[in-house]
Amino acid sequence: KSGNSQYDGWETLGYLRVSDGAVTDFDQIEEEILEDCRRFQVTAVAYDPWQATQLAGRLSDKDIPMVEYRNTVQNMSDPMKWLEALVQDRRIAHDGDPALAWMIGNVVAKRDFKDNIFPRKEVYENKIDGAVALIMALGMCVNEETAGAFEEYESDSEVPFFSW
Repeated sequence: KSGNSQYDGWETLGYLRVSDGAVTDFDQIEEEILEDCRRFQVTAVAYDPWQATQLAGRLSDKDIPMVEYRNTVQNMSDPMKWLEALVQDRRIAHDGDPALAWMIGNVVAKRDFKDNIFPRKEVYENKIDGAVALIMALGMCVNEETAGAFEEYESDSEVPFFSW
């Protein structure tokens, strides 16, 4: 476990799932993704192939719609800008998840000379995985291969565009 003193509380409240040992338990992750796919109408699961290719293959073999989404500036810049705009326009809401709020607060926008932005963290212990997953989800919403599956969620109304 990390030295973050809040982890135990987040685990107790159900905001964080913890596995035994210091190694990522991909079997546990697979089971939790399968459970989510049974509970929800999942149209695509984005994954970064870095350390997840085997897991993605196993899930794909079980008919889970896996879509490779590399963690590159090209894939992350526009969705990160959209997320920033949604936050500024107050068009995004979540259920008060303290772990997610902490991760989003840890994101620093790294800007390149072409005005692209990319999520970074300033301190190793400050995790940003939930924020990166959200950025990837926004990117999937406009991906040519999957955009049709998300059209029903687009709205110009006052209702938040994305809610969790």
